[in-house]
Amino acid sequence: MDELSALFSGGDRTLSAGVRAAWREDPAALSGDASARPGQWDSLTEYLEAAR
Repeated sequence: MDELSALFSGGDRTLSAGVRAAWREDPAALSGDASARPGQWDSLTEYLEAAR
């Protein structure tokens, strides 16, 4: 996932952090899934942060 993120962001950590925050705060806007709700991906986000 980090490699894909680096390709998307060009390695800009500020941009990557902003994208992660956007996924937490408004996943419906980023995913195109109107049923996606904030907090829905919290456990996955926590897992990935711990893995980093």
